[in-house]
Amino acid sequence: VISTIWAPSTVSIQGVGGGADIELRTEYPFDFSVEYVIKNPAAFTLRVRLPEFLREVAGPHEGLATLHVWLEGHEQIVMLTDGFLEYAIPAWPLPEPRVALRLEWLAPPKIRPSDSAEQGVSVFVGPLLMSLDLAETR
Repeated sequence: VISTIWAPSTVSIQGVGGGADIELRTEYPFDFSVEYVIKNPAAFTLRVRLPEFLREVAGPHEGLATLHVWLEGHEQIVMLTDGFLEYAIPAWPLPEPRVALRLEWLAPPKIRPSDSAEQGVSVFVGPLLMSLDLAETR
């Protein structure tokens, strides 16, 4: 199974994990975490595509350096291959799903000055441009 977009969603896949039910929970961009809540009678492999801003190695306090991954509650080594994380999701025979995989990261705001001093600065959090609803003053 490959997960490429981080948006709240659910899917049931009959041919994977003995009939896997997968729910992706996130409040991104307001919270910097993603949870995969999974019910699967048989083991399967989950590949998670990391967004480009998390693949960057830009220092100790941003990008890939801030990513933490937990599989079944145990912290994992972050191994990135061709833009993807890959983890073996063990079988889960119980009727209730569990948080099988959790990712957390930091995205400190970056201030970028504009080309013109009159235009001020822009504030980015990861790839997102933050903005205010400003009334025109002219």
